[in-house]
Amino acid sequence: MTARVVPLVLACLALAACTGAPAPPAPSTPVVPSPSTTVVVPLGPLVGKQATGPTGIRLLLAQTRPSVFDVDTGGDVPISGPFSADRTNWTTRVGTAMVVSSSVTCTSNACDPQAQVLVYDRVDGPPRSLGKAYSTGPSADHAALWMIRDAGNGQCVLERQPLSGAAPGSSSPASCDTGVVGENFGGLLLRITTPAASQVVLIDPATGRTVQQFPQFVAMTPDYLFSADGTKFSLFSGRSGAKRPVPKPATQADPQNASLSRDGRYFAVVFADPSISGTKDQSYDLWLFDLFTVSWVHPPSMPVGIDSKHAALDWTTTGDVVLATGTPGAGLGIWRPGQAAWTLTKAPLPSDWRGNTMLVI
Repeated sequence: MTARVVPLVLACLALAACTGAPAPPAPSTPVVPSPSTTVVVPLGPLVGKQATGPTGIRLLLAQTRPSVFDVDTGGDVPISGPFSADRTNWTTRVGTAMVVSSSVTCTSNACDPQAQVLVYDRVDGPPRSLGKAYSTGPSADHAALWMIRDAGNGQCVLERQPLSGAAPGSSSPASCDTGVVGENFGGLLLRITTPAASQVVLIDPATGRTVQQFPQFVAMTPDYLFSADGTKFSLFSGRSGAKRPVPKPATQADPQNASLSRDGRYFAVVFADPSISGTKDQSYDLWLFDLFTVSWVHPPSMPVGIDSKHAALDWTTTGDVVLATGTPGAGLGIWRPGQAAWTLTKAPLPSDWRGNTMLVI
């Protein structure tokens, strides 16, 4: 739920049965039921217990100059790369590699919207450039990125670019507005935008044949696609093509994004409401979808009153959710499914990180 509702008591009128007796006199003052109103209780911050020992967690933060942040000490060490104050950066994990995409912050139509794509095998080493792209997404084997590249004359192509930096394979024509979500064993998931509409399609990358169409929210595992369309949630098997319905969790907000745990068991799905009951308050509601039991798990303290556009989460290798918000001076929360409370850290994140992407490294 995105707000706590306190109903007011309504006045009730009793109806008399028809017994043949004279009707009682009408009351001098008509009885009018009180109007039904609600009281919205503001949502608070993330609540939990303070960490009492080292967490051992380090984060790759996509701030103005991407850096490695030590959660325990508050140390912030920039990584190498062609970064400057006029660029926007975001991070992606592809297998064991870390990918940083860096684009110029555009202020005019003449600005190049493509991003420079950099691959890091280690955060303390130099990056490997894969050139520029409008959009990227991981391959099913995590050995490459599917990329929408500029082919000149207003045309674009879809290419599979190995992370090693080797020459890409064959290319096929594509719209420059196409967004690459990623690939699993069922095909390549693309977000196709036209002047009339936007849709998400699963294609066979070898032939370009459409395998399945999906609503706007789709997340993927190596074997499944998890989709939501209003109140309908479903799992689509990339191997068999079978679709299985999934119950919707107890929230009125819409799903925004999802992050798969390292072991492939859980989707951490963020449900957000940008305006609670017409107020300026915002709701961030995290739910975990258990792919093993096909059921939902609601972490403690949820929902919280933070802006989903200025928050980011990732998973540790040991199965902890790490949640950070863009609130200046705030730390982050750590929670493992089954625990009664979040563990909160004290070291504030760098001041120029406002909820851009992050990776646990």
